[in-house]
Amino acid sequence: MSSRSKDTKKNSSDIKAGSPEGKRSSLRLEHGTQYLCQARLDVAGQPGILQVLQGVPHLHLRVDVAIEPLAPEKGLYEVRLTLQGQGTIAGPEGQEPQTIYAASVVYGGLFGVEGTGSEEARQKLLSQEAPAALFHGARHTLLTLIRDAGFPVGAPQPIDFRTFWDQKKAAVARDQAALQEGR
Repeated sequence: MSSRSKDTKKNSSDIKAGSPEGKRSSLRLEHGTQYLCQARLDVAGQPGILQVLQGVPHLHLRVDVAIEPLAPEKGLYEVRLTLQGQGTIAGPEGQEPQTIYAASVVYGGLFGVEGTGSEEARQKLLSQEAPAALFHGARHTLLTLIRDAGFPVGAPQPIDFRTFWDQKKAAVARDQAALQEGR
């Protein structure tokens, strides 16, 4: 990964954590190329919705992270960050908000992991630091897509991917426990 890193801006993140065996792991994330994988925008009732729209639609944002090992023996991974945004406006009194657009962006990047550490530490590094590095480009692309469709947008807040990873891990553990209880 280091030869590819010379072609792009060289960035890295370190994680040092204790392992269950009491050994310290030291992993470093090398940031490589970032790229747009997919962008999509569906608008309900266009162009009429643009004539009656007042104010900035509320943006509901869903986030997902996928990690694909490309050459794990060499420490090379692809990480894809998916942002799905739904723009809604208030519906008539007593009714649900009306969805006026649905936008999604899949933004990918190549990352190298160097150093020694457990598989859990490697997954934690890739799940926390890689999407944080991709978020700015993915958010910019999503907001540009929405803006180019004629809608005003506010910027979504940054995401704490450490908390996101912890919540996702806890949800998986709850699901596994529920499956075991159901047997």
